Amino acid sequence: MPSATAPNPSPSGSAPPSLDHSLPADVKSNIEAEARKKPAARVISDRNIDNVTFGSLDAITFPAWYRCTYPKQIFGEKMDGRKGIVVNDLYVCNKCFAYSKDAPTWARHCRCCDSGVPGEKIYEHPKNKSWSVWEVDGEQEKLFCQNLSLFAKLFIDSKSVLFDVSSFNYYLLVHAADTGSQQIVGFFSKEKISFEQYNLACILIFPPWQKKGLGNILMAISYAICRMEELPGGPEKPISDLGKKGYLKFWGNEICRYLIGLKETDVKRGNGMIDLERVSRECYIKADDCLALFEAMDGEKDSEPKILQAVENEAVTEHTNDGEEKTAFQHRVRIDKALVRAWAAKEGLDLLPVVEDRGFLKIYEKRETPGNGR
Repeated sequence: MPSATAPNPSPSGSAPPSLDHSLPADVKSNIEAEARKKPAARVISDRNIDNVTFGSLDAITFPAWYRCTYPKQIFGEKMDGRKGIVVNDLYVCNKCFAYSKDAPTWARHCRCCDSGVPGEKIYEHPKNKSWSVWEVDGEQEKLFCQNLSLFAKLFIDSKSVLFDVSSFNYYLLVHAADTGSQQIVGFFSKEKISFEQYNLACILIFPPWQKKGLGNILMAISYAICRMEELPGGPEKPISDLGKKGYLKFWGNEICRYLIGLKETDVKRGNGMIDLERVSRECYIKADDCLALFEAMDGEKDSEPKILQAVENEAVTEHTNDGEEKTAFQHRVRIDKALVRAWAAKEGLDLLPVVEDRGFLKIYEKRETPGNGR
C-alpha cells in the first residue's frame, strides 16, 4: 500500500506470484483439487449449481459454494420452490462472464469471444508488470458487471447486488501471461457514493487463485484510493468471519508499520499515548477498525502483557462553522512498540506496502465526506 504517513513513493513490497495461463495437465489437476478443498460449511446443502467450468481452452472446473439466482434460461421456468442441485454443470466465459448450461454453446462462445478487459487500467505493479487493476463503471458496463456479480454469488453467500450495478464501480485484478492473454482472477466492488464511507462492498478472489495473498492487493487498492481522496474508509459491515480474518492481517500490516515508524516526539504527552483518530487519519483506516485491530492484537482479555495498555477519552472543544462551541471526545490509546514488533513478527507480517504510488496510472481527487453539506 502507498505510505500511510506520506504521499511519497514507498519502498517496494513483495511482488505477487506469477501465474501460467497455459496450464499443463498436472498443474491444472492440482489447481482443481485445491479449489475443491473447502470446509464442508462453505459448500451448503441447498446450493442449486454443482460445478462451475471457468475459462476457455484451458478451463478449470470447481464446485459452487452457495445458491445463486441465475435467470430462467439456466434453471428453467419452474425454479421456484425447487431445492438441491438443479444444474450439474455451469459453463462461464473467463473474459465476459457469459454463462450457459450447454457445453457446446459455451465452447462456441469462447472461440469467438474477443472481449478484452473492460474499463480503465488504474494500477500496474511496478515490479511485476503482469499484474494490474482495472476500474469498471457499472453504469457503462452493465451487462459485464451483472454477469460478474452472478458469478460471484456462487462464492459469496451475502452477495445481494446482482443486477442493480449502476451505482457501483468494480475493480478487477488482472494477470497478463507472457503470451499476452489476460485473466481476471478477482475483484472488489465499491459504491460510487457511500455515506458510511465504505471503500469496499464485496471482495472475491476466484477459488483457483485463492491462498496466494492476492486479496491483499485489492484491499490495498481500496485504501490507496481512500488516501488519494483523503477520506478514511473501511469495508461494508457486517464482515464475514473469513473476511475479518483477512482484514485484520491487512490492517495489522499497515498500522504496525505506522506505529513502529513513529518517533517518540510524535507521541502525545511523552507517555506512549496516541490519538486513535490520528492513527485513523494517517493510515486512512476507520477508527473503529483501528480499535478492532488493537483488541485483536491483545487476544484474550486476561492475557499479559498488553499491547494495548490503555484507552482514554478526552473532552476536546471544537468550534463549528457557525461559531458555536461543540464538545467532542478524543480517544487515546497507549501502545507498547516493542510488543507491536513482536506481534508483527509472530503474525508473519513483513510490514512492507502492498501497492506503491508509482504504480498508479490514475490519480483520484480529494473528496468531501458525503452528506457533510460542504
